[in-house]
Parts: sequence; C-alpha cells; structure tokens
Amino acid sequence: MTLASGTRLGAYEILGPLGAGGMGEVYRARDLRLGREVALKVLPAEAAGIESARRRLLREAQTASRLNHPSICTIHEVGESEGLAYIAMERVEGTPLHLLVGSRGLPAETVVRYGALLADAVAYAHGQGVIHRDLKCSNVVITQDGRVKVLDFGIAKTIATPDEGDAVATQSITRQGAIVGTPAYLAPEILRGQPADPGTDIWSLGVMLYEMASGERPFRGTTEVELGSSILHDPLGPLPARVPDGLASIVERCLEKDPARRYRQASEVRASLEAVAAGNAPGRRRSSPTRARTVGRSVWLWGGAATILALAAILAFDVAGIRKRAVPQGDRVRIASLAVLPLENFSRDPEQEYFADSMTEELIATLAQVEQLRVISRTSVMGFKRTTKSIPEIGRTLGVDGIVEGSVRRSGGRVRITAQLIRVASDEHVWARTYERDLSDVLALQQEVAEAIVGEMRLHLSNRQRQKIARAASVSPKAYDLYLRGIEAYRRWDRRGLRAAQELLTEAVAIDSTYAPAWAALGYVLYMESGSWVATAGLDRARRAVDRALALDPDLGEAHAVKGSMARSVWDWAGAEREYRRAIEAAPSHFEAHHSYSHLLMSQGRVDESLRESRLAVALDPLNTSATLHLGWHYFMAGETSKAISAYLATIRLDPSFGQAYMQLAWAYVVAGRFGEADETYRKYADLSQEPDTLALSALIAARRGRTKDASRTLSALMEGARRGDFASFDVAAVLASLDRNDEAFRWLERSVEKREPAAESLLLDPFLKSLHADPRFPALLRRVGIPLKAASSTT
Repeated sequence: MTLASGTRLGAYEILGPLGAGGMGEVYRARDLRLGREVALKVLPAEAAGIESARRRLLREAQTASRLNHPSICTIHEVGESEGLAYIAMERVEGTPLHLLVGSRGLPAETVVRYGALLADAVAYAHGQGVIHRDLKCSNVVITQDGRVKVLDFGIAKTIATPDEGDAVATQSITRQGAIVGTPAYLAPEILRGQPADPGTDIWSLGVMLYEMASGERPFRGTTEVELGSSILHDPLGPLPARVPDGLASIVERCLEKDPARRYRQASEVRASLEAVAAGNAPGRRRSSPTRARTVGRSVWLWGGAATILALAAILAFDVAGIRKRAVPQGDRVRIASLAVLPLENFSRDPEQEYFADSMTEELIATLAQVEQLRVISRTSVMGFKRTTKSIPEIGRTLGVDGIVEGSVRRSGGRVRITAQLIRVASDEHVWARTYERDLSDVLALQQEVAEAIVGEMRLHLSNRQRQKIARAASVSPKAYDLYLRGIEAYRRWDRRGLRAAQELLTEAVAIDSTYAPAWAALGYVLYMESGSWVATAGLDRARRAVDRALALDPDLGEAHAVKGSMARSVWDWAGAEREYRRAIEAAPSHFEAHHSYSHLLMSQGRVDESLRESRLAVALDPLNTSATLHLGWHYFMAGETSKAISAYLATIRLDPSFGQAYMQLAWAYVVAGRFGEADETYRKYADLSQEPDTLALSALIAARRGRTKDASRTLSALMEGARRGDFASFDVAAVLASLDRNDEAFRWLERSVEKREPAAESLLLDPFLKSLHADPRFPALLRRVGIPLKAASSTT
C-alpha cells in the first residue's frame, strides 16, 4: 500500500512518495526531532509479515550503516512502527545517472570523473567488507554540484574483512544459488550460479562505464535468456571512436569474462581512471595504434631517442650481463628491469612539486634495494618529467622491461600515491593501485607501494630482502618535509644549495633524531661543503652524521656510500672499498656507489673491475652525463683513447653544454696526436667554462705540439695560480712532464700528494705522467698514495 502524506512512522512524518523498488517503497519524510528531510524506505505491507523480508531490510541497514563515504548515501536510522519496518537515510537531491547518460553517452572527461568517484566508493565499500551486488546507473544520483551518490545497498552482501575471519562471510540471507541483481549488469559468473565477490561489482562498474561512454549497454537481448547468453558468450562490442584508448582499455579489462583477467580491486580501476585524467593512460589491450603519453613538458633535457640510440651504438656497451634480460614466465615475460617515471603532483599546488619529485626519488631508492631488479636512477628518469613520449619509446631509451608511473597528492596531513605498472614490450597495463596514509606514515606508504610492485613482478626475494624492503618506521611530518626540502636544495649542486641543505637537514634531525636518511643526507652535504680531501672540522662533522645514520640503520646504502667516499678522501682504500661494497649490497641499483667504486678500482690499477662498475653505472643511469663521461674517463685512463673519444662525443650529444666533456675530449685528442681537433675542442671548452681553469689544458696542448715557448709562458701563469690555490699542483706536474722537466714535475707531484688532491688518485694511470714511470721516485710516490706496486708493474 502507499502511505498518505502526514502519516507518522516513529519520529518521521511522510511528505510524499519518491519511488518504489523490489526491496520497498521510498518516501520523502521529515525527521521531527532534527527538523531535516530524509528518504524513508519502508518494507511493503504485503511483505511485512514475512520474516525473511524483514531480516533483509535490517541487513540492508546494518550493511549500509557501516559505510561512511562522500559518494555513498548515508543511513541515519533503522526502526519499526505500526508493524512496518523502515530505514531513514540521507535524502539525495539530483538526477539519476541513467537519465544524464541518454542515448549518446557522456563526454569522455565526464565518464572518467564519474567513474573514478564510483570506483572510489566501491573500493571503500569493499574495504569495509561490503559488496553492492546491484551497481547500475539508475542506482546512482549526480547531485547539483556534480557529486556522485551510490544508492540502495538493499541486496548488498557482507563479506569477511581481514580482521573478522570467515564467520561474517556466511551472513548473507540470500539463499544459495539465487541470482540477485539487475540482469543487464550481472557478471558471467553470477549467471553460472557462483557467489558474488568484489570482481562481480567490478564487472557491473565496467557495464556502467561502457554505458556512460557510449549511451548503450555492452550486451543486449530481447529476453533475459538472450541477454544472459550474450553476457556469457558474445565478445564485447567496440566503443565509439571518440572514446580515448586509455578509457577503452579500462572498460575492456573490467568486462573480461574471466574474473582472473579483470582488475582485482576497485582501487585499481580508480587508479587507472585517475591516470587517464592525468594523461597517463594505460595502453590498449587490443591491437590499436599506441598514442603518445602526455604528462605536460614537451621534451626531455638532452635530446631525442635517436641520440640515445646513437649513444648505444657509439659506446658499444657490453651490458648483456648487466642489464638483466626479461625472464620468460609461462606465456608472459617477467619484468627484471624497471624505471620509475616522475610522479605527477596532484596537490594543485606548485609549491608541492618538490614533494612529488622527492617521493619519486624515495620510491626509486626503496626499489633499488632489490637484488634481482635493475632500477634506473633518478637523473635519467627526471628527464621524462611531463614528456610526450610513449611508454615503449621511454622503455627502449632506458633499456627496461617495465615502467612505473603515477601521481602523488598531499592534502593537509594525508598523502595519496597512485601507481601503475606497465609492461614495455606490449604497452600493457599490468597493475594499478592507490595508497593513502597520514604523512607521519609516509615511510610505510613508500614501502607498501614498493612491496606491491615487487610482488606483481613475481620476484622471489630472500627473507633478508623482504625485511629490507618492509623495514619502515614513522617519521615526524615536519622533519620529513625538511628532509625532502634539503634533498631538493643540494640537488642544485652549488654552494648556496649546499648551505641551504645543511640548514634544512640540521633542523630535520633536531626535530626527529631517529630518522637515519636525514642523518646520511646531512653527512653527505657536510662532506661536500668541507671542500677538501684532507681532515677538516667539516669532514669530522660529516663522519659523525653518517655514523649516526648507520647506528640507526646499519643497512642504509646511502650512508655506506658517503662513508666510502670519506674514507677515499683520506686514502683509506681498504675502508673505502668495504663501504662501497656494503652500499652496493644494501642497494644494488645505487648509481653513485657503482660510480665511486669504479674510481677507486681504477686508482688501484684494477682496470677490468673498474670497467664492470662503470658499465653498471651507465646501465643504471643511461641518460646521466656523469655516467657516460665517467665511462670515457675510464677508457682514457686505461689507454683506450679511441673508445674514450667516442664516449666523450656521445656525452656531448646528450648535453652540448657540458664543459667537462669538452675538456676531457680535448685531453684524449692531445694523447691521440689530433691537435687540430684538440684546439677546436679547447676553444669550445673555454667558451663554456665559468672558471679560469683553462690554463692547464692550453699548456698541455702547446707542450704536446712542441710549442715550448707558448707552453712555458702559460705554465708560469698556471704555477702562480697553483701557489695561490686556484689550480691543482697535479695539473702543473702533468704539463712539466709533457715538457720533459721531470725534476720539477716530481716536486709538484710531491705537493699534490701532500695536499691529498683528488687528482692524485690518478697517479698510476694518468697518460700525461707515463714518462715518469721509469724514475725510481715514482714508486715512492705510489707508496705514499697507497697504490700497490704490483698494480704499477701490471700497467707498465
């Protein structure tokens, strides 16, 4: 029966009918206690005496009252009056979604926005242990201000949540085998009599997305039998051409007939839709042209893919044993190498850009701890910030099997990370998920994302590796923010940035003295700021900061790498090697550890081992000009001048403004006797150089060309500057050796060793000093530096 206006049910006065459904009649009513209008669902009178119906209504109230989400209709109260059971709920004013969709569907951006809100509501409900089981466009209202509201959990089924065990799972009052729901939205497994689970809601969500995008439902039939047959057997019809590939891919995956091939969680649907909204659309699962990935900025910093391919050809990197090839796994290919692209800043605040970049770096650092995975370092991936290049292009450029991309949103004290994993070879969206925590739990959030990525790649980790990745502690949000700002400051690589970083990091450890990475970063900044390789107060402070970091976290790779460089600065070669090895063991993809270790090995005459580490550094950071420059330096010191020239030229192609590359290329041309090219390269270097450090190179070119007067005149100015501390004594010695003034050369080398100049590390292999090797004074210098004499004999 229909209740008349003015009828009272408990504390509610009926104002008029709103609608009716299989589970009851719905009225507009006034809450006389609170003076607000509500929607009142009343069990039909003819069913009032049926105990199962009453129980179902109570179950609806109990189920829906657990849900507190802005896109889910709120339940206020459940009650009984005059023999009628009722539910009082939020009255939602707006337009039912199916009326807005019409026959042509909605614009793609609207579909994506509504779909993401719906997926978020469904993900929340699933997280509370609730399946809707009747998701459809007529059960969704769009409010006047554009919000989404999901209605009618009347046939929802309660499922077990992780902390409730299996007991709750048996509480559905639907009899076993009954088909419940609206036929056009039913998943194939429901038609086969299987129980509802989160995957069935994801199917229904896919039907809604298809309907919103096209104006039609994906499967049709003149009878329910024909409709059911179409759902079970017919292929999915194509969406209109106006539907973007990324959105179409999501719909197709939601509507996979095999539940195992669908998204596993509604949060993955939400994450994929958010990625489409950001322009990071997953690739089509069916054959179609791959569209360019758009994230904003037009090109990366150093040039196009052709340059990188040229780099690979010129350097002829032999990284077959370094770049772990994708490993077959059944009919798929396991991802063994990975690049994390810069996370998009979804905070709508340009001031938070540093936070998104820093979260990218932290995620890279966490994944770098996995021994079975090669992870591209920060420098190379940051060049793809807001790139228009497609995922396959990026993957080929970086030489990886998989790409992680996503976004980060910081709002108040909360952080949300949306991440997705894409297989490069097929441009296939493998996995997507959204994570959200308080800022104080941001470390655990990073670890959770990293663990999920590693798990999705099916890497078999040892217990120790799992413990390393899972190790996360809370951190003061203020201290963490200062730490990230400190990292951003020293990335400017200038004196001002180092000083700002020192202040920020010092404040960070004062606020939270238990956060090891902040101590390690502070140690690095103090070490860099000390500006000297001899024992100084700054170096002592740096050492104390790093020791504090390692006391808090003995396996912190960054701290071991810094400690290795500090040991190297005082020529403690054994200690430096020990620390570099520990850094690499803790974080196998730590670029700087491999780079620095290569330098150490080269100084000891261990050429083959140095080459291995140098190649590893390039594989980990292929677009980092420091990596490619170092490879050229290795070849130059090893006497392979032609390979050095090729590496330097390739580095210049990456960055035509990189002065150091021109300087070292000129060195190589001089040694090769290509003096015309050396002169030309010197002029380019002089034009780029901001420091008066071109004298040494000018003197070397003149000395090697036999222009003794020019070389001597320049050498005098060089010596005067070296006495003031403007130039290295080592450079003066190299020019003197090239002029066959060996006695003077040894005196200046003595000065260089006494001052522990960084260049003195190269004493053994520097090509400009080879004429001194036969002199008895040379082994004595090697001993002072700590270079084993057997290394000297193996290089002569």
